[in-house]
Amino acid sequence: MQDMIDSSSPIDAPEAVLEQARALQTEIHQTLQQLSIERLKTVSDFASFLLERERSEATEELMQIPGLLEKIQQHTSNEQGINWRTVRSDV
Repeated sequence: MQDMIDSSSPIDAPEAVLEQARALQTEIHQTLQQLSIERLKTVSDFASFLLERERSEATEELMQIPGLLEKIQQHTSNEQGINWRTVRSDV
């Protein structure tokens, strides 16, 4: 799996990134089909860990932007948004 990723050459085209992601997903799917239930549980736990870590890193990156939190608080406190209770749920 690691041989499919060439970290030395940056990928500029979004199509190339999507193609690489699809190839990795296919390889992972094929591998998962061969694992025991115990190993699948381990993979699931590890994938959840990675996702949480990625989300935390993204949040931390956003928090490093000077003044962002204050701007968000200002936008949400002036009630210019739409009340979520009035949004249609049948669409």
